[in-house]
Amino acid sequence: MTSSRVLSRVALGLTFAASACATFAADVGGTAAGAGVSCAAPVYSQAQLRVLDRATQGPDALRRYVDLVQPISQSDYAETVAWIDGERDRLAACRTAALRQTTARR
Repeated sequence: MTSSRVLSRVALGLTFAASACATFAADVGGTAAGAGVSCAAPVYSQAQLRVLDRATQGPDALRRYVDLVQPISQSDYAETVAWIDGERDRLAACRTAALRQTTARR
C-alpha cells in the first residue's frame, strides 16, 4: 500500500479495524447482513486516490483539483464530496456491523 493511499484513508476516516472487518467480510461473503453494504477492502482507482489525496489537503485543494479534471471526469465538486461521504458512510456501516457481530459472538 502506498504512503499516499494510507495517508488519504487515515485523513478521511476511511480506515477501519482491518482484522474485524476482514473477518466480518469473510464470514458474511463480503456484505453486511441486512445492511446491503460491501465490507470488502475498497480498491480505489488512481483518479479516486488523487481525489482522496486532494481532500486531505483541504476543501480548497479539492475544489481546485475537481475544477481542473471536471472536463475529463464529468463530475463536479458536489458529486465528488457526495462520493467521499458515501465511502465514509459505507465503511462506517461496515465497522458498526462488524462490531455488532463481534459483540454477539461473546
